[in-house]
Amino acid sequence: MYNDIEIPWQTFRMLPEMRKLSLNEQQLQYHYYIQSLERTIHNSQIQTWDTVPDAGLSPLDILRASFLLQENGDYILQEDGSRIRLA
Repeated sequence: MYNDIEIPWQTFRMLPEMRKLSLNEQQLQYHYYIQSLERTIHNSQIQTWDTVPDAGLSPLDILRASFLLQENGDYILQEDGSRIRLA
């Protein structure tokens, strides 16, 4: 929508296409905008990880580094037993 730069709420609601909407609709649109921006940034980070030329890390090392680890190298687990993924 507006590149990869986050627009503050006060600026967002003053955009011409937002000014004509109700406050509730503006808030909803801002929520959608922030979610979309976060997805774009996250996907860009993943793409960067996949395309970094020979950074000395194997794809398995990158996968391991994407989860929260304890000092002893064991994964920190959630209550359901799944690993905690770093965003």
